[in-house]
Amino acid sequence: MGVCVPEKVLHDVWRRNDATRARIATSDGQRLKILYSGMPGGSYGPDFREAILEAEDGSEVVGDVEIHGKTSDWYAHGHDSDPNYGRVVFHAVGDPDVAGGETVNSLGMTVSEMGIGSLIGGSVEDARSQHDASARQVVGEGELDRWLEEAGDERFAMKIKGRRAEIERFGAELAMQIAVFECLGFPRNRDSFRHLARRLPWPILAMLSNLHSGRKTKNGDAALDLLRWAAGFAEKPAWLPVPR
Repeated sequence: MGVCVPEKVLHDVWRRNDATRARIATSDGQRLKILYSGMPGGSYGPDFREAILEAEDGSEVVGDVEIHGKTSDWYAHGHDSDPNYGRVVFHAVGDPDVAGGETVNSLGMTVSEMGIGSLIGGSVEDARSQHDASARQVVGEGELDRWLEEAGDERFAMKIKGRRAEIERFGAELAMQIAVFECLGFPRNRDSFRHLARRLPWPILAMLSNLHSGRKTKNGDAALDLLRWAAGFAEKPAWLPVPR
């Protein structure tokens, strides 16, 4: 395209295409449809978490998405050496640049790159102008409450979409556990708590805990022993019959 699109514009474009099933192509030749754009990741870590895209064979690809203006920004921002970006499955860029080369994460694995500039309605110059105009816009007195309410509603709607997608993938019980575990984490480790819930679903956690019900454990609680073990912070409890 030759014009670097502001990342904020690309973020808005990606969010607007949530569940549109818009087709995008990746650098390795895949043709994908956007089923769920993911939950905004906040100020730390990937831009969007747990996005869901559909491959041509109907299978789903799930993972985090990081958005940049061009390919080389991945390295300029140090993501290639940051383990927090190890679950990024797609590097979405507005303008792929040859000089940037392929996207490689801290594990040495290549991350698929997809150009999302085609999702912008109109020209890139128009999108940039629109972004600049909105950035200069001053919220007048009495408008701030409305603006905050609309922003809150938008975030709430995205959370609903995310939970609905998880219910369809995992069932209501595990989706609820993932949501609860996510609330237990801070911004930097919410993904780890989500992964822990999927590694040790509640029915299994309850069943295994009941095996040791009424007996004293190392930490005083069988469920805590199991969670620490599943999270990789402790050895497998001696009373646990499962091999791994």
